[in-house]
Amino acid sequence: MSSESLLYMIATMSLHSPLYMNAAAITTEPVERMKLVMTTSLSFLYSCHRFDKPLNPVLGETYQGRHDDGTKIYMEQVSHHPPVSYMMQQGPKNSYRWYGYSSFTPKAHMNSIDLVVKGGKWVEFSDGTVITYQPHQDKVLNSLWGTLVHLVCGRCEFEDKKNGITGWYEIGIDKKRPMDYFAGEITQNGRVVSRLLGNQMGYIDFDGVRYWDVRDQVNY
Repeated sequence: MSSESLLYMIATMSLHSPLYMNAAAITTEPVERMKLVMTTSLSFLYSCHRFDKPLNPVLGETYQGRHDDGTKIYMEQVSHHPPVSYMMQQGPKNSYRWYGYSSFTPKAHMNSIDLVVKGGKWVEFSDGTVITYQPHQDKVLNSLWGTLVHLVCGRCEFEDKKNGITGWYEIGIDKKRPMDYFAGEITQNGRVVSRLLGNQMGYIDFDGVRYWDVRDQVNY
């Protein structure tokens, strides 16, 4: 059991916002912005996911945080059963606003647990662009016997309606590789404009260009 609240754990998703979300707010190239938002949605996994079960927040519990760059974080538990957490990040000088909600339902099996995660995330930029996407899913293997394994899995889809851009990646899509590898694409007006490959424990590449590398990870 962790000594930290679930609200704090969710807030750690903002770990790399000062780097990637600020860059996304500055760029005027919509495909590059989509790459940076997708990188933000993946890069926190290495540091933030853990085996310890966080404390359940009480109804009405709140959490506030702030990064050194001025990014502000606000969290609130708005439902206890089912658990629903609302979240918002506000970039420095209102350069972007990231917000959404998260809820989960565990489904136990003989020796595994599926954590069905529901919710959505929105990112609003000052030029009127809005990018939406969904959460990852979680699976715990060998919950009663064997070596305990935690997998982040599933397909995440992204959309920027203003610029006609969609993106997706799926973790575990390549059956010839371990389950922590992923692959995906970005399309604009129906045409593939970028492809991504990576490993949630190692790196994220768009068209052979590295956007995140665990060897550069700051340990928190």
